[in-house]
Amino acid sequence: MKPTISYHVFTDMRDEWFDDYTEAVALFEQWAKEFGCARLYEETCIPDEQDTEDCLMSIGEYPW
Repeated sequence: MKPTISYHVFTDMRDEWFDDYTEAVALFEQWAKEFGCARLYEETCIPDEQDTEDCLMSIGEYPW
């Protein structure tokens, strides 16, 4: 079965999920400037298997 890839952008008390990498990067850059910290993860989901996530970009302290 084909994996599903999504992008998770988060900062302090804010989370957004995207299917589109370009949109995710745009929000990551905005939040990094606005809040001084942000993370962008790529998450891969394959049915009946463990999901994986990789940090693609990271700015500042780890968000709360």
